[in-house]
Amino acid sequence: MLRDLRLLVPGLLLCVVGIYRFAFPPSQGAESHLKDLPYQILGCPGEDLPTDAAILEDLDSDDLLIRLYRRPDGVPVWVVLVYFVNTRLGGHDPRLCYRSQGFTTEGLPDLAFSAQVGERRAESFLARRSNRAERVATFWYAPGGRLVADESQYRSRLLLEGLRRNRTYGVFVRISTLETGSQGEAEAWTSRFAAEVADMLPDLIRE
Repeated sequence: MLRDLRLLVPGLLLCVVGIYRFAFPPSQGAESHLKDLPYQILGCPGEDLPTDAAILEDLDSDDLLIRLYRRPDGVPVWVVLVYFVNTRLGGHDPRLCYRSQGFTTEGLPDLAFSAQVGERRAESFLARRSNRAERVATFWYAPGGRLVADESQYRSRLLLEGLRRNRTYGVFVRISTLETGSQGEAEAWTSRFAAEVADMLPDLIRE
């Protein structure tokens, strides 16, 4: 009996949410201005990268920014921002994207960074191909200025905001840089960029 209830409750909840979404279609609730991300971050100059049409079609995003910044030592830092309306995740699993390009991936401890809203974390992994190693950090920006690293938390946040305020949008953030011979350097740069970008997101996604 208890097992049947456990199966029944999620189904009923989905039905209720479905009826609500049908009766009250979600509004966008925010204007995306990803292109306003500064071309100078932490003294590093940036340039927009051309986006392949296949990537645009595959992502089917509502707004997209792919920008390359150069650290003082010339090592690149990539910033990818993908804005989505409604309850999509904001892109595919980045590990799958790297693996499809011939990389192997290795999970790392969550990356800590200090944003204006407090200490936050990003999921982190290492992507390797031949002699190249790229440290990658990802997190989501949800309505209300929430920064979350966990996919399930992001989904829950979108569900709550959709029910409470009829707004379901978010930004998937991916920041990466190459590992060099200096231990901890790539992690430090990724953390600093994550903090800077996180603090700028409220100005880029205007409610």
